[in-house]
Amino acid sequence: MTLRGIFLGLALVAAAAPLAAQAQQSAVLVAATPQNEAVVSGPVSNVTIIFSREVDLVHVDVELPDQSKLVLFDIFDREDPARKGKSFTLALPAPLTAGGQYYINYAVSVTNPGSTDAIAGFTGFEIEAEPATEPAAEAE
Repeated sequence: MTLRGIFLGLALVAAAAPLAAQAQQSAVLVAATPQNEAVVSGPVSNVTIIFSREVDLVHVDVELPDQSKLVLFDIFDREDPARKGKSFTLALPAPLTAGGQYYINYAVSVTNPGSTDAIAGFTGFEIEAEPATEPAAEAE
């Protein structure tokens, strides 16, 4: 092996090391309750989001079938204390019961040596609609 080949190999390893370190420091959503794409039949009283590593929670809302949003946590709301962790369970003000598609939208930040990364995403679930009831037959 030539000296040129050794330097080229070392340069490739040195260039790849920061990318590997950055990939390890990234956080991803690994689980949610209700589960992503789940169809649930009963009311939903809280939501849980779990990440691959510790994060600072910035914002969580639930987008309702009518596309309105129910904010469960927002760090910029002075009443919400800062929250840090891997798992967050947030209670809904009232159980979700209406049939339709729901989305849990989240934003978190991850602090790495020398930088802070913002990560946003969503997960969705569906609540089954109540079966339509037929009107009672009128007595003749």
